[in-house]
Amino acid sequence: MSFKMVDLRGRLPIHATKRYKTRKLSDIRSGAIHHSLTESGSAEAFAGYHIRTNGWPGIGYHFVIGRDGTVYQCWDLTVVSYHVGNSNKHAVGICMIGDFRSQQPTPEQYAAALDLIRWLQGKLPGIVIKGHSEYPDYSWKSCPIISMDKFRSDLSRGVEMPMTAEERKAMDDLTKQVREQHARIDAQAEALTVATSRILAPDWFVSEFSSGDLNGLISEPTMTKEGWRVLAVALRASK
Repeated sequence: MSFKMVDLRGRLPIHATKRYKTRKLSDIRSGAIHHSLTESGSAEAFAGYHIRTNGWPGIGYHFVIGRDGTVYQCWDLTVVSYHVGNSNKHAVGICMIGDFRSQQPTPEQYAAALDLIRWLQGKLPGIVIKGHSEYPDYSWKSCPIISMDKFRSDLSRGVEMPMTAEERKAMDDLTKQVREQHARIDAQAEALTVATSRILAPDWFVSEFSSGDLNGLISEPTMTKEGWRVLAVALRASK
């Protein structure tokens, strides 16, 4: 599993007397993508709303995906929860937190939705993915607003998602480290080049020793800096 899942089954509010029916896994034919129509929220908040306002047995979604990409499992797949009317028996409800009329899924959230669907496809071969508004009698519904054609295309081709803020910072830090390492290597290479380059006698050497001091001592007019230093030491010792 390439995403973080938190198990909330049995931990969310439920109706005092009403209970959802159950089904066989073979009854499931599709996954329904929803947005919460709220800029923020939680599985607990949605469960409370569905119970108090809608009079449902419990939360209507099997999975809720947070803005940070965390997936919360709310029901077993065998539970027939309420979220797509007459298609409930055959659909898994997946809700991304956000009001996509004014917001977009975060990169983490979008990637988690794709990963969750792939995980479900492993358990439910042949499952079809639809947006809420693509179900019978829900064409009027502005849900989930995101392009389902693009979502299905991304699902099939394994789209590369934009980096998160944390991933971008890690990449920037790594790039900085690599550049600093290259700078150190370049400085070391330059120092090595200077140390091994042959040059004419430095000014300090010329000012200290006459040409007579060199008679027969060197055959070439150029040496490395270290060579001139060693020669100077030898000449001083011979005086």
